[in-house]
Amino acid sequence: MNSRQINWIDQLAKGGWLNALLTAIAGASLVTTFAPFHLWYLVFPGLIWLILPLQSLNSRQTLLRGMWFNLGFFSAGISWVHISVYRFGNVPLPLSIPLTALLIGLLSLFATLTVILLNRYFSKLEPRRYFLIAFPLVWIFMEWVGGWFFTGFPWFNLGHGQVDGMLSAIAPFMGSTAISFVIVLIAGLTVLTLREGAKVIRLTSSIFLVLILAVIILQQIQWVKATEKTLSVSLIQPSIPQQRKWLKEEQIQTLEYFQQVTEQLDSQLVVWPEGAVPALERQVDNYLQRVSFDASQKSQAVLTGIPVLEQDKFFNAAIMLGEGQGRYYKQHLVPFGEYVPLESKLRGLIGIFDLPMSSFSSGDDDQPLLKVADWSLTMALCYEIIFQDIVANQLPGAEILVTLSNDAWFGASIGAYQHLGIARMRALENGIPVIRATNDGISALIDHQGKVQKSMGKFEKGVLSGVINGVEGQTLYRQLGPSWSYFIILSILVLILVITRSKA
Repeated sequence: MNSRQINWIDQLAKGGWLNALLTAIAGASLVTTFAPFHLWYLVFPGLIWLILPLQSLNSRQTLLRGMWFNLGFFSAGISWVHISVYRFGNVPLPLSIPLTALLIGLLSLFATLTVILLNRYFSKLEPRRYFLIAFPLVWIFMEWVGGWFFTGFPWFNLGHGQVDGMLSAIAPFMGSTAISFVIVLIAGLTVLTLREGAKVIRLTSSIFLVLILAVIILQQIQWVKATEKTLSVSLIQPSIPQQRKWLKEEQIQTLEYFQQVTEQLDSQLVVWPEGAVPALERQVDNYLQRVSFDASQKSQAVLTGIPVLEQDKFFNAAIMLGEGQGRYYKQHLVPFGEYVPLESKLRGLIGIFDLPMSSFSSGDDDQPLLKVADWSLTMALCYEIIFQDIVANQLPGAEILVTLSNDAWFGASIGAYQHLGIARMRALENGIPVIRATNDGISALIDHQGKVQKSMGKFEKGVLSGVINGVEGQTLYRQLGPSWSYFIILSILVLILVITRSKA
């Protein structure tokens, strides 16, 4: 790319409808890197377009560029939120559309802080340090903040879209955060080369070569291998419409369905989805005892999602019946779905603040593993699977990760596929098989390499049965945890700083 073309892009980026349109399209294109599209390579053109003129823009131009990019990204990526708000939140259409737009706007504004921080604090840096140090540093910092700010929403961390991509080999070594880092570093290297040309070609080509060799080497490492130890598993996917799930008149039919289907199964473990039992544990105690007794007669364990009332607190829980032991209380609750912030002020205003089962309390962050025969299982309920630290904290000693979810909230959108893609990344980076049971899809058995062995599609009703193999060994990421990723990332940035200083 010659200087004339660079200047044209710099001028275009200063404003106008064409700039806004192209930048929004670039943002929307990033969604295709995630499930169900898996076009992992399209992450690079979008990011390159975003940052190519960034250092030449003033504060206002930077803000607008970031907003157009992120509005395109989140509008395409989380449009499924409207389904939850309108269809299941009982919010009228004239209000549900503005509410969805407000959420997209707030997420876009938060994500735009990345380019705002770059412009505010780093725009005067010489290009090598701007694109190779400041840009990756700020991006990863904002991904980290996005994992906990206002309870956190790391759904769209760039690494989550690479489970089938060339960079997936990094996941067992350093986790998906490191994949995000390598993505933005590659984008920075590309932009630096386009803008500076021959002046930096030795530096950028050397770093590119190191990255390529590192990925090739990592692809050859077998961190974990399957063993002959097996667990037979059956997942029941009832495909109950969300609008009818909590209706009193549906309760008996739902309970009978789960019991009758389970009676026909001889797997060692039968898994029901999140909230499968549409009543409090104490309200259906006799029913649970019958299910437990029948399962014990077959040396079978049943794991079900169920709301629990304990010490005047409600919990979104998963409990073992039959020959299984243990229970798990969800730690990270969905705002407005499982609890309402500022509850005393918001309850009753609109339907979404009064959803069924939206007064849960959080479980402890250190809960014992579940037991099935000689297997140890750990849990992640619903969107807990998107939080690396929660999963990592629950993993010590676990042989299988079980995640229960009710993805009926997503309707027929891409949300359920995105959710499955993230579960696959957790399996890959931790080298652990994942059992994923959902209400209406996509239920799946995922191996320790993040590959879907069997699945049941969206809106299908029935049973998914298969065999889970145990694993031998541990990924380095599982051994050392998320902090390891940040340590290595900072070390690489320091090394680049030293190299660029010596080049100067």
